[in-house]
Amino acid sequence: MKALIILGIWIISFSNYAFVPSIDQEFLDLTKWEKVEKFKGPRKTIKTVKYFNNNRLNNLNITDSTYDSINDFYQDHLDAYSSDKEYACRMPLLNRYFNKKTHQNKRCDDDTIYYVNPKDLTTLLKFDKKDVYQIHYFFAGQGEKTMSRWGHAMLRVVVCDPKRKMKGPECLFDYKHHVILNYRANVTGMQLDNLKGLLGQYASKLYYSTLEETVYEYTELELRDLYSLPLNLTQDEKNLLLDAYSQEFWTYAGDYKFFTQNCATELASILNLVFKNKPQGSLNALSPLGLYDELIDKNYADETLVKAEDSLANGHHYGSRRGWFEAAIKKLNKLLDTKYTTQIWFEETGIEERRDLFVKAIQGMPNQENRVRNLFFILEIQAKKVFKQKYQKYIMDLAINNIKVDEVDEIVQAVTELYKKKDEVTDAIQLVTNPGYGIPPKNILESNFQGVDINASINKTVENNNYHLMVNKRLSDIQSNIKFFSRKRSNKTK
Repeated sequence: MKALIILGIWIISFSNYAFVPSIDQEFLDLTKWEKVEKFKGPRKTIKTVKYFNNNRLNNLNITDSTYDSINDFYQDHLDAYSSDKEYACRMPLLNRYFNKKTHQNKRCDDDTIYYVNPKDLTTLLKFDKKDVYQIHYFFAGQGEKTMSRWGHAMLRVVVCDPKRKMKGPECLFDYKHHVILNYRANVTGMQLDNLKGLLGQYASKLYYSTLEETVYEYTELELRDLYSLPLNLTQDEKNLLLDAYSQEFWTYAGDYKFFTQNCATELASILNLVFKNKPQGSLNALSPLGLYDELIDKNYADETLVKAEDSLANGHHYGSRRGWFEAAIKKLNKLLDTKYTTQIWFEETGIEERRDLFVKAIQGMPNQENRVRNLFFILEIQAKKVFKQKYQKYIMDLAINNIKVDEVDEIVQAVTELYKKKDEVTDAIQLVTNPGYGIPPKNILESNFQGVDINASINKTVENNNYHLMVNKRLSDIQSNIKFFSRKRSNKTK
């Protein structure tokens, strides 16, 4: 009789689950645990199984304790799924998993995705899943740096302006609302250590950024092409990916390894939540370019719009400025009978020299003024960016190598302190007081988010520094050139 009572209690306790709890590969994949099987004994017949947690963060844990046992970890999530009303919002991926196991349909009523841009740790940003029109594979072409030779893998979330009543192709031009997602090595310190990147000593983190700053970084600073490849996804598949990347952002930090666990493999591991059950199978590429090709080969994406003649105009291709600048210098050489290279033009010519060349070109070819004006205008904008980069690189080199130069020493010290502060905030979850497990819900995020302005100290330090003032004067002079080249002059001054 006693045994029957115990059995009855056990059955009732699991009646909410409607299944016998068991740890499967899908659960391991969703929670970043790894199962390792080994065979021991003289004939290798004794099998041992161990589980390892590959997540550096602990906020996937329901309790504050660190789990030594995968079984305890699993049981706590199962209990939370059953009893915690916030579980569906805090753990959207695992909520889907347990829904499937228990044949239930628990869901989060809040469709808002919250995130923080690492370049502005003062602001909590958000968008609504219902405003997402498409998700694109956003591919940056080959770069000059060693670790950029295979491209860079990102996702572009095409978010419509919330004011739009109809969501359609017009949303592709709501640029300021688009969000870029990408995994990167969370590089601590002031420079990348390639050996650390190879050995997995940097954390692999998911970052959110704006389309504008991403296009600027790759096409203008790194002179790389960007290709926006629409993924073939249903609405439910889009929602699944958005839930997954939201959970990853707040709860995951892995080991970044340039060749085996990089921007492409991390991105693909989440995309495979959608693609693994399709006839074409999972994505297996190890590089961004390989992932681009595999998405097309398996018909998970359509390259037609990227290859179209109007791809630049329609926002599916953002061209590198490299060819543009080289073509502009070539035309300039032909007009002026000179032999400038892009390097000489941007690195060695002075502000006054470029203005004198402009005046000479206008006087010598008055019938081609508009053409000359446009060439100089384009090149001068880039000259300003190059000069600014050169100044920043100079300061960084001094800070990295601990070199003391009196005129900029206070700036170097401020930059050093800035990077120390930056390294202290390695995860967005650190900016939320009492976040709890998983994704902090709306009420906690909007009341307990405490942004950090890590740039405040350096801005205050440099504002009255003489060297910095000189740099600003040079930038101001270049800006005057830009205005001079773009301003149509009267006949009297020609």
